[in-house]
Amino acid sequence: MSSVEAQVDENLDIIIYLIAEFNNTTDTHDFEDLLQVGFLGMLKAINNFDEDKGNLRDYIFCSVRNSLIKFLKKELQWKENIKLEPNISPDWNDNYDIMEFDNILKSYANKLIPLERKILELRFSGMTRKQICEETALTKNEYYSFLYSAIGKIKKYEA
Repeated sequence: MSSVEAQVDENLDIIIYLIAEFNNTTDTHDFEDLLQVGFLGMLKAINNFDEDKGNLRDYIFCSVRNSLIKFLKKELQWKENIKLEPNISPDWNDNYDIMEFDNILKSYANKLIPLERKILELRFSGMTRKQICEETALTKNEYYSFLYSAIGKIKKYEA
């Protein structure tokens, strides 16, 4: 077993503890998503650790915590800045938002790749990220990459 694998095994409890703490504060992220971010934070800490600066366990704790905070803040920013669901009250029966969305998609059809367009259409129709990932066979990271790429392209050409 390599030293990185040994360090991961020895400090796995840190990741589990922090994810349990952060998982109680968010309902939008799966345990597995936070676990992946935690492992990446731990690997980053193990690779960048300098023995002269302190204890590895403390460094891993801070690195994993910071990775989780950064991830959750970024996701929160995207969630606040981008809202694709129509804001229609139940008694309002006009299709203005749907027509506007269709017009935007038609206007930028040549700028978007087909998968970006499909993800936007599915998202606007009310499907969740998990449902879209299952239907399109994408991972969470691929889904967000395509979604944000499409939104970025639309914002770029609308401005």
